[in-house]
Order: sequence, then structure tokens, then C-alpha cells
Amino acid sequence: MLKTLLRWVYNGLFVLGAALYLPKFLFERVFKGKYKKNWLYRLGLKAPFICLGDKPVVWVHAVSLGEVKASYPFVIALRQAYPEMVFVFSSVTETGIEEIKATMPFISHVIVLPLDLPWLMRALVSKVRPRLVVFIEGDLWWNFLHFVKKVGAKTLVVNGKISHRSFKRYKVFLKYAQAIFAKLDLCLLQNSDYKECFERLGMPPSKLKVSGNLKFDSLTTCLQEEEKNALRKVIGLASSWKMIVLGSTHPKEERLLLEALRPLLEREPYLKILVVPRHPERFTLVEKEIKEMGFPLTTWSSTTAHQEKIILMDVVGKLSQCYAVADIAIVGGSFVNIGGHNLLEPLMYGVPVLFGPYIHKQKELADLARQAGVGFCLPLQDVLQQVESLLYAEPFSKEALSKRAQLLISKHKGAVAQSLEAVHVLL
Repeated sequence: MLKTLLRWVYNGLFVLGAALYLPKFLFERVFKGKYKKNWLYRLGLKAPFICLGDKPVVWVHAVSLGEVKASYPFVIALRQAYPEMVFVFSSVTETGIEEIKATMPFISHVIVLPLDLPWLMRALVSKVRPRLVVFIEGDLWWNFLHFVKKVGAKTLVVNGKISHRSFKRYKVFLKYAQAIFAKLDLCLLQNSDYKECFERLGMPPSKLKVSGNLKFDSLTTCLQEEEKNALRKVIGLASSWKMIVLGSTHPKEERLLLEALRPLLEREPYLKILVVPRHPERFTLVEKEIKEMGFPLTTWSSTTAHQEKIILMDVVGKLSQCYAVADIAIVGGSFVNIGGHNLLEPLMYGVPVLFGPYIHKQKELADLARQAGVGFCLPLQDVLQQVESLLYAEPFSKEALSKRAQLLISKHKGAVAQSLEAVHVLL
């Protein structure tokens, strides 16, 4: 009775919240260029075409690009273990949807997850009728879970985590949290700290297991030396040149970091900086902003050679490759209050990584990188000094740092095997 009442309250508040958010959503769609391709599906104004036949269905859900990338080795292993099953993959962001289509062509249907309104979720779940639903890291929605359990699906969280903010929110709405967690059959978590958080929220220990972080297993496709050389040629990196990558930057970060590095740019003739904004809809705005700062700039998509010292990445999907030829990576979303982004992609290539104080969404990876001596958490005013220290370090010191980074990666692999074993138990 209580759960039914809570669900009615949840649905009422969700409808109200969706109505209040709609003007902002439409404003960003029209004036900021967001949600260009998927907004009709997200609002439920357009339904995806789904035809699955009689085969059992695995439904994987990852909210955005980072979670999609992390899921890749697990989904590949799952498909190899269960070739008779059909795979459906949902995401919320356009970059997530594009990544699924580009890297996992065997997925039968790639769909945009609509808002968690009961009539939308009921209709979608009735079409898919999954046997297993896998949530990558989280993004748990009441109606989504309610309707997949009604059709008899097993529910599994893989690579699970919980932010400090979410933990506090769940503590306030504890009955709501417990009603959601009750619909999960098993939760595989990245570390014991997350396990303790879920236990404190009342989730039974029998449903919780520490399996490690999938992101370590997803780092398998390093560029070969000839590919790196070809990329250096495209960027214009002769042997004497060095490059800093500002990866996954957010509003204000491009200006903050470029101003911090301006003295180095002005006195170092053989240095390039590659700026990679997190969101594609900001490419044009960032280009304008960098030009207003007086920096010489070229864009990645430009037909002319990349002769300028600052290159703006204005295409999607190149960041990981460019880390391969970087000397230093500065990961964005950490100098403004976002929470940081994936630190492992540069570390995979032995590239030292710098990040700011707002790293709470990547706390585990940040702690591991710092403990290994390959990650550096800094306030903005210390970035220049640390960059210079790393840039002009002795070759043997750089080589030792690179080896430590690669050792860190290899030491923490194994989450895919444990996650796959959990699926075997559930099915």
C-alpha cells in the first residue's frame, strides 16, 4: 500500500517537474542547439520502431557517452556468452546514442530512453519485453524498473556507484530509495565504499557485490606507433613539438585554463594546445571565445594544415586518440563544479593527468592516480607550475611515470569477468 502511494506521489511530482522544465528544454533546443536529433523521442512525442521477434532480449541502459564507453567490453563479452539473445541499448544523450551505433553494430535496436512517465514507460517496455535489464553505473528510474519487473525481467546494476549528492538525496527520501532498490536483483559496485553507502540506505548485503571498475577493462584499443605518427602529422607535431590536451572542458574552463597557460604559450615556440569541449553544441561558441582572447586558432575540421598553436576539436569521437600523442592531459569538468570526467583514457597511454578540485564524480580514479604518482589534483593557480615541471622533466623521469600509469591500469582489470559471472547466476 505504501509503495503504491509513493509511486502515485512520484508520478504526480514527476509530471509537475516535467511541465516546469519544458520551457527550459525548448529554449535549449531552439537557441543552444541541444537535443537536435532525439528530443521528440525523449519527450515521448515519437515512438521508436521496435520489432524483436520471439528471441529473449537483453536491454542495456547507459545514461551518456562515458557510461556507454565503459560498458563496451562487458556488452561484447555478454553477447559472446549469449549469442542467442537479442540486444537493445538505450541512452539519453545524442553522443551516447552515436557511440553505441558506431562501436556496437550488433545491437538490434538503439533507442532514446524517454522521460520516466508511466504511460511512456509502459508502452516502451511492452514492446521490448526484456528478460534481463542491465543498468550501467546507475540512472535508476521508478517507472522504468516498475514495468520491466512486471514483465518478469531480471534487473542488474553493473559498474555501480553513488555520488555524495545522490546519497544525501536518497537519505532524505529514504522510503522512495528503498522502493527503487527493492526492484533490483543484484548490484555490482566499483568499490567497497559504494557498497557501504548502499547498505546504509537499507539495501540487503545479499544484493550487493564489489566487482571493480569496468573502465579499466574498456581500455583495450591503444593506437599503434604508425597510427600515432599519422596523427602527429595531422596535428602538425614535429619531433621537437609538445602538446597539452584540454579534454572534456565545460563553460568557463577553456578561458580559465588558457589564461593560466598563456605565459607558457607565449615563451614556448614548440607547444600546441588541443581544446576539446565536452558538448558538441558549444564548438562554435568556444571558437569565438578563444579568438576573442587573442589566441591564434585553427579548428580540427579545417581544410588547412593545423599550423596554429591552439587547435579546437570540433568533431566528435577523437579525444581518446589525441591523448595518445599528448605530453600532458588536463581533464575538464574539474575546474568548475561538474565533478570531473574519465581520467583513464590519458593514463592508458602513459600520459600524466592534471585535474582541478571538483573531481567528486571521479573520486576513486582520482585517488588511485594520485597514489600512483600519475595524477595531480591542483587549484587553477598551480596548473602552470605543474605543467612546466612535467613538460621539462628528464626523459628517464617521464618514462618512469608512463610505466606507473600503465601498471595502474593493468592492476585493476577484471571487472568484466566478475560481471559476466553475475549474469550467469541471474539467468
